[in-house]
Amino acid sequence: MKTLDTSLNLNSLAVAFLHLCRDLPDQVGWDEPEYRTGAWYNGRERGWSLVVKRNLLDKEPLILTFTEHRNVDQLRIDRLFPASYDGWNPPVADGDIDFAETWENFRQIEDAKVWLRTYIRNWLEGLVDNV
Repeated sequence: MKTLDTSLNLNSLAVAFLHLCRDLPDQVGWDEPEYRTGAWYNGRERGWSLVVKRNLLDKEPLILTFTEHRNVDQLRIDRLFPASYDGWNPPVADGDIDFAETWENFRQIEDAKVWLRTYIRNWLEGLVDNV
């Protein structure tokens, strides 16, 4: 019997982290933000993206992607800066995206969740630059 691939061909480490993050909005503790997730395909990386907007009208959202690192068995988190982004659809790797100069790798996905919660909270409070 053949079945459909329900993983959407996403990396298993990234999918596991997505499930671990289901309660992230409650843990961040802000009422206003809008959270959106989507599949992220960028060549060999097959993970998911998270778009956080301070409110529905925010024109400069926080965009993060979650994939398995290419060379080691670790979760990689990148911050994206697209040249143009409509804020509603998942971002795509179309050549007009700049990656942040800093990114994070994690051996333990629970550590990644703590980092992510803190990073989003700091971004919402204006402690993380939006450039």
